[in-house]
Amino acid sequence: MRIFSPVTLDQALLLRSELKCTVLSGGTDLMLKKQFLLSDEHDLLMLQKIEELHEISVKDGITHIGACATQTDILESSLLWGVFRDVVSCMSCPSIRNLATIGGNICNASPAGDLILLMSLLDANVVVQSLHGRKTIKIHDFITGPGKTVLKEDELLTEFCFEDSLRSYSYFYKKVGTRKANALSKLSFAGAAKYSGNTVSDIRIAIGAVAPVVVRSAEIEKLFSNRSRQELNDSSYSISKLYEKYLKPIDDQRSNAMYRKKVSLNLLKYYIERVI
Repeated sequence: MRIFSPVTLDQALLLRSELKCTVLSGGTDLMLKKQFLLSDEHDLLMLQKIEELHEISVKDGITHIGACATQTDILESSLLWGVFRDVVSCMSCPSIRNLATIGGNICNASPAGDLILLMSLLDANVVVQSLHGRKTIKIHDFITGPGKTVLKEDELLTEFCFEDSLRSYSYFYKKVGTRKANALSKLSFAGAAKYSGNTVSDIRIAIGAVAPVVVRSAEIEKLFSNRSRQELNDSSYSISKLYEKYLKPIDDQRSNAMYRKKVSLNLLKYYIERVI
């Protein structure tokens, strides 16, 4: 195994195009893969020294988060709003947050990925680059299943982009795990609502770890947007029944399918009836 640590994005893209390599940003997930670490099949491409991939900025109404921004960077950034701190503070422990990156969390493509849930709720775009150019992919299209993305062997994920106006929404986030942090989610739930007086002009709902990818339905959200809070409250049962068909959890070492489904629907009804 050879290890490469470029200091510019151009160097990294060149190495990515020429080598059969595994990309490492924080490495906190890769450390768990003993079989990989004992293998000589892949070179290792480390991205930590590329400064532009760590940047968090707001430009022309769009928030940009570099793929190598760590969980600690996100937690402490004055440019990001409260829901980011709610999500990240429930992830791992401080020493891991100092290393783990948003790009690694998304590319790992776990159905239980905490930041995947948030990026989905924000309709974030994923920016992917190679020597052949740059393209933007919706987060919903980027992740195709557990551990699977559309990223090609010569491409690198470089940043995430979403509308900064979303900071005006009201957010609710709940992670269900064995403890508040340093534990994988049994399931997770996030909601966002934009209010105009007593009317909810836009509602967004995302549920994690209950299907191969994050559960979101633009069709259901559109159906129940521009409703009064009372109308939504009266429709909570109907909304939960519509989402139920999308919930396809599994049994694993952290939880079982029945628990995940029941608690997800309870959180959905709680969000509609009590939070909104």
